Amino acid sequence: MNDKDTQGDKQRLAEIDRRLDKLQAQREEKDRPGRSALPEGMAAIMGRVATELVAGVVVGDLYRLGAGSMA
Repeated sequence: MNDKDTQGDKQRLAEIDRRLDKLQAQREEKDRPGRSALPEGMAAIMGRVATELVAGVVVGDLYRLGAGSMA
């Protein structure tokens, strides 16, 4: 009877081990950043650069059209 309980305990422990490994693998996969994920703050920097580029084009266009000589 004792051998049977020991065998059942081993099977139970093996099942718990498998489930824990599966949960850990799922957690690691969830925590891993995506391939397309940008570093923190990079989106804000890219937005600022885009804004500056648009502003530069607008100011350059106004200057080219003669609005710069009105001052």
